[in-house]
Amino acid sequence: MFACLPDDKRITEMSPVHKLFFFFHWIQKNNERFELAKDHAYIIGGFINPEAIKKLLGANAKKSSTEDFDKTFDMLSNSPTFQANNQPKRRRKLSRK
Repeated sequence: MFACLPDDKRITEMSPVHKLFFFFHWIQKNNERFELAKDHAYIIGGFINPEAIKKLLGANAKKSSTEDFDKTFDMLSNSPTFQANNQPKRRRKLSRK
């Protein structure tokens, strides 16, 4: 469905409600990608010129305290995914034949 062209039979025979549904989901997906790319650009730009990023963000700047960081770190370090990735890896013995 997602790999077909707009003049495909599946699309032309689709009801207008379904077309709107797919369109709004496509817009939402692209907006999420745009926001992620924009946030990455702010992060990378913050290393080069932090004052310019502060001016760009203005009142929308996100601030966090050390307590917020500690709470987040504790929450992540107690998660099962983090603990599974934190296990030491076994090393194999090399055998010569």
